[in-house]
Amino acid sequence: VFSNPRTMSAIIDANLSSFKTVTMALGLLASVALLLTSIGLYGVLAFHVNQRIGEFGIRVALGAPMSKLLSLVVSRGARMVGTGLFFGLMISVVGTRMVQELLFETDPLDPAAFLGAAAFLGTIALVACVLPAWRAARVNPVEVLRKE
Repeated sequence: VFSNPRTMSAIIDANLSSFKTVTMALGLLASVALLLTSIGLYGVLAFHVNQRIGEFGIRVALGAPMSKLLSLVVSRGARMVGTGLFFGLMISVVGTRMVQELLFETDPLDPAAFLGAAAFLGTIALVACVLPAWRAARVNPVEVLRKE
């Protein structure tokens, strides 16, 4: 012990290095999952908008306000996001048992952490919903009706 003197912070860092590696890997995987989920949600809604582009063109031609078209697309996305958040929160409550030993100084079922994560994910997902909605609201009815 005396032949290899080290500071207490070096000893703690050595003991926690495996936890840091696992935590970094989980953070990286979570970031990739968030990115893929956002891209997937955007893709589904963009496809939905493309399928209904004729309807949106007719609505614009008849004088539908932009806010109504935005709400049509965003409400569909919000339903998908809400369903995903609900099931995701239920699964994460069960999944906290697996990562419980990696949590320091926090409760595994901390309501602030769950609400913060849900708010963050919901915000990212709704931004992914607004982009196709914005495109649907800016459709040119003359071009759409010519294609029909």
